[in-house]
Amino acid sequence: MVTIAIIDDDMDDVQLLADAISEFTTACFLNFRNSQQAVTTLVNNSAFIPAYVFTDYNMPLVNGEQVIRSLRDEPMFRKTIIIALSTSMPEDLAQSLKTAGADFALKKPVSTKEFSVMLESIFSTPILVQS
Repeated sequence: MVTIAIIDDDMDDVQLLADAISEFTTACFLNFRNSQQAVTTLVNNSAFIPAYVFTDYNMPLVNGEQVIRSLRDEPMFRKTIIIALSTSMPEDLAQSLKTAGADFALKKPVSTKEFSVMLESIFSTPILVQS
């Protein structure tokens, strides 16, 4: 079973993503609506280092880029695959998110089928064993 953190304040998007992920793998989901709380909880709880973190870019308090930077600053998250999602993903934003440490910076799909197509490429990325 793989641990996946989803950081998004839109619960409909969280459900679409979780449903699509469930088609690919059995997962333990850590869902966060508050990005600041997500970073604090993840950084302070080394027992649940997720293999994947999906974060929305447009979040109140702490945006997705800040989430990515905060996680990448912690050695225990250096091997975690981080996916930044946004309803709009212009090239300059995608590049900024990748520079911050995102492995993927993608436009947020609107249907379970579109999520499934997106996840095919993400889940084909090898996960490195956490140390």
